Amino acid sequence: MDIPFTLTVSRDRMKAWVHIEQDVIISESPEEVEKWLNDQGIIAGIMKGELVRLCHGDISLKPFLVARGKQPINGKDGRVIFHVSPQLERREEGADFRDVIHIPSVQTGDRIATIKDPENGVCGTDIYGNRLLPRRGKPAAITLGLNVIQHGNEIMAVSDGEVSFNWNVIQVNPVYVVDSDLDLSVGNIEFIGNVTIKGNVPPGYKIRVGGDLKVFGLIEGSDIQADGSIYVQGGISGEQDCQIRAGATLKSLYINRANVLAFGDIEVKHYILHSQVTSYGLIRCRRGQLIGGAIQAVKGVEIRDAGNIHYAHTLIHIGQTEAIERHKSELDMRAKQLFETISKLTMIAAKFEVMRQETGTVGVRETILLKKQQRTREVLEQELSGIREERLRLEYGVNEMDAEIIVHGICYPNVHIQIGKYTKPLNQIFKSVRFTESGREISVHPL
Repeated sequence: MDIPFTLTVSRDRMKAWVHIEQDVIISESPEEVEKWLNDQGIIAGIMKGELVRLCHGDISLKPFLVARGKQPINGKDGRVIFHVSPQLERREEGADFRDVIHIPSVQTGDRIATIKDPENGVCGTDIYGNRLLPRRGKPAAITLGLNVIQHGNEIMAVSDGEVSFNWNVIQVNPVYVVDSDLDLSVGNIEFIGNVTIKGNVPPGYKIRVGGDLKVFGLIEGSDIQADGSIYVQGGISGEQDCQIRAGATLKSLYINRANVLAFGDIEVKHYILHSQVTSYGLIRCRRGQLIGGAIQAVKGVEIRDAGNIHYAHTLIHIGQTEAIERHKSELDMRAKQLFETISKLTMIAAKFEVMRQETGTVGVRETILLKKQQRTREVLEQELSGIREERLRLEYGVNEMDAEIIVHGICYPNVHIQIGKYTKPLNQIFKSVRFTESGREISVHPL
């Protein structure tokens, strides 16, 4: 069959076009054109309505699309449906940030969540009739932590306490409650679970928490570390001795002259003043002001105002930060130390095993020492595993980001914008803008 046009197929074999020769009148029928396409191997996705338009000369586009394959529909990933909210707080839109707090709690036997299995996708077809397989749905990313069990697809609590869900680990932590201000009758706190302080944390105290920390008052000049999230209903203030570190998110009314680090997002309502604030997620102060000091965030910053009318030197840094590189180095050093210690313990255990095989028995003292070393090795291996997970989390957070700085209000002069290794000192006022990195320089866009 002498067809007056040529055929072009896309590289992915999902589309086909015909190129019509100039000033050619098409006399073939749609059926004849379809047969010609079949002869070229195109048997699926033929657009018969378009063939009718083609043969009747009702065309305005050259080349003319005549076949389109069917893309596969990827399977849906599994997910976790919570029956108890794992959020640190729950508040209505417009409610006072200081007045509403929700502490998710369960009792033994309560159903916490249901795991939904992944769903299969739907196959597609290219224009040559070849089947295209969809991506299979991934199982829900969930790890069982303390005091929870899985029965079928249900996650159940085996202890009374608070539900914590950080970094895909769901667990129920026992809660240690201080009913008033932290004082000398309580002293420094070191607790494996969650801690709730219903008053203030005065200067000079040290708190180490394995879960989440919730403070209903103020934190002043204290040294605080929590493996989970930190929620401060009041604010955080202090001098250089005020060190706050959260393993997940941190939320506070304000931050004033403090050093704050969070591995998750940081949310502040009123202001951040002359502080060093670092987040491996996002920093949000949507209704507040940033004045002085430096804030660093991997995934972006969103604030109302930056700087002030006195042109206070203020740094906003997103992307790969010095704090992240320093922390990664610390993790690598600690991982090396742990690996060396675990190797030594493994060698000692091997020597005991050789002694047992040679003598047929091991003394009581040696047996006790061996069990102690085994317990120590298990603890160190667990710590090493946690460090490796944290290291991967940092790498993922940096490599997968698409960060930007959003200022809803005013950005004053002497604010320094840094994205990755590029810096832009501001010498004029900007209003309602967004800063991004574009072509090795920082660009300013209106909101």
